Amino acid sequence: MLLPPDHSLQEKYKRWSYYLQVVLILLPILVLLGWQFEIPVLRRMGSPVIGMAPITAVCLLLGAFSLLFIHSKPDKRSYQKTGLIFAVILLLISLNRFFGEFTGWDLPLDTLLYAEQMNILSAQKNSINRLSLNNSFCFLLIAISLVLAYKKTEKCYRIAQYLILMLGLISLMYLLSYLYQNPRFLGMMRIMPMALNSAAGFFIFSFAFFYAWPDRGLMRQITTRLSGSLTARVLLPAAILLPSFFGLLRLWGYWRGFYDNEFGVTILSLFTIITIIGIAWFTAVSLNKRELEQLRIRKQLVDRQQEINAIFQNAPDAVVILDSKGLVVKWNPEATRLFGWKEHEVVGGDLGDYIIPEELREKHRSSLANYNREGKKYNHR
Repeated sequence: MLLPPDHSLQEKYKRWSYYLQVVLILLPILVLLGWQFEIPVLRRMGSPVIGMAPITAVCLLLGAFSLLFIHSKPDKRSYQKTGLIFAVILLLISLNRFFGEFTGWDLPLDTLLYAEQMNILSAQKNSINRLSLNNSFCFLLIAISLVLAYKKTEKCYRIAQYLILMLGLISLMYLLSYLYQNPRFLGMMRIMPMALNSAAGFFIFSFAFFYAWPDRGLMRQITTRLSGSLTARVLLPAAILLPSFFGLLRLWGYWRGFYDNEFGVTILSLFTIITIIGIAWFTAVSLNKRELEQLRIRKQLVDRQQEINAIFQNAPDAVVILDSKGLVVKWNPEATRLFGWKEHEVVGGDLGDYIIPEELREKHRSSLANYNREGKKYNHR
């Protein structure tokens, strides 16, 4: 059975995808302006360790424009092919970086932009002026997902969404590490660097991709009118936001010296328990409201059916209801009084065998077949 989609919600998600795509385009443009005019705040955007590299900004632009073209005009082949070209270029850049890492030879595409500035920063930080492998892997996920979305099959959408889910989890790990100021993470940034704005861009891309096709793949289960979808729409944002907030709250109190590490864990556990109870209560109330509304509608349908049946049973005239094959479906008491046949004797039988004279039965069946045929033609107009 097909899931009943919530079309208004799906249209809302598609609009949000466009908004996020605009953000994805503006973010790397600001970074490139920062490199062009040597404005560090635009390159770093709050990152305490590194800023977004020019090649990362270009790749993020390629992914954003590819998503925009593939998603915005699904019926225009020129838009679709343009989006595919952007995705293929992004794929080649990512594979080129991996090929160079494992073979020692590649095209140094990531060293062409602002090479002098990048070399100065690399010397200051004692790092390599190349596109990092973790960023390359994230762009590889994006490129493959966009190529799959271009195929427009249900299987491809589902695989693409799994890949984008992996992208979202990777970017979320970096965002949380920045948020919690994890010292081990900051040390790891020398090996697997990812700027704060890069992680934010990947995270935003994940949502933009999911929202772009809310009626496909995994998103289909979330954008229906069913109670399970309503529960998912409540629990999924809570599963991301609340643990992140409670973790930050626990660390903030520890940093400020309000409590020791053990008491912080106690506070975190308590808040988590209270939150889960609150979400469970809210979900129960929401589902009960939907169930009560369904029961009310069901009762109205039963009452209406009883009214129609009462009218049918007490009609002063004989009423006989047939299906498209001329078989009796319903037979009211007045029809029994008029024709002499009881309801259980005629229901399921051919009307012509009971009340139509034998010499007219063939004509009756022919007229009924012609009526059905002409009715179908009329309904398809």
